[in-house]
Amino acid sequence: MRMMAVHWTQNTQTHLPDKMAKLLQWNIRGLQANREELELLISQTHPSVICLQETFLKKNKFTNFKRFSSCHNFATEINGLVHGGSSVPSVLLCL
Repeated sequence: MRMMAVHWTQNTQTHLPDKMAKLLQWNIRGLQANREELELLISQTHPSVICLQETFLKKNKFTNFKRFSSCHNFATEINGLVHGGSSVPSVLLCL
């Protein structure tokens, strides 16, 4: 798992202030199996964006996180085994 800080500089055309965002990236290898640990990590680090790979979530197992809007690429099932899946929960940044 990786934490990164991204810095947005002031946009002189719109006069937006400088902002920081925290990105959390994790090849989670099963969101349901690691959900408790992920929620603890979110509460400790307060990321703005979370990038999760290998969620293994199928369309019928949709999940959400408080404070976050999410985009999902659901896993596929091949020969009875679930592969892939990704999720990008993010907080709306008021820039």
